[in-house]
Amino acid sequence: TTPLAASGVGDFMKNGSVAMTGNLKLGTNFINNDGDAEGLSFDTAGRATFGGTTASDYPLSIMNTHTGSGSSSSILMTSNGTPLSQIQTVVGASTAESYMTIATRNAGVLAEKIRISKDGSVGLGNINPGASLDLSGAMRFRGSTSGYVEFKAPAVSGSTSFTLPSGDGSPGQVLSTDGFGILSWS
Repeated sequence: TTPLAASGVGDFMKNGSVAMTGNLKLGTNFINNDGDAEGLSFDTAGRATFGGTTASDYPLSIMNTHTGSGSSSSILMTSNGTPLSQIQTVVGASTAESYMTIATRNAGVLAEKIRISKDGSVGLGNINPGASLDLSGAMRFRGSTSGYVEFKAPAVSGSTSFTLPSGDGSPGQVLSTDGFGILSWS
């Protein structure tokens, strides 16, 4: 391809491409590969980094240059400028811990719906999961062709934990409690 014009380092080509070894500045952000502060950079392997200067071993890295508790990196999905959903990682009490959130839009408000805590616990409708899986509301299991079974805690209830028996019961047995949450077959 024949260059149309050359200015400094890099050529503008007839086919619309630009061959560059320097920086392209858009407003106050750069698209470059030299490690300066930029909005978007690519390393020699083609890996992209947003908001940072250090490429990682991943094809895409999203970095936040802020540090400390509460700082975050996010992916925000929008439609015509309206936020629809968001995936966010947030630094916890120290930079040695973090948690991840997923937010969706309901009734015009973008709000957190899922949280993965620093210890790997998942909260669905609960931003402070206290167990490996912590649900607010009902839990539903669907049949492979139709129907479902649902478990639901009362809207206002005391906290109760049940410990299941280690084995299967015999035909005709029922699951019963000892009054302290220990279940057995009887």
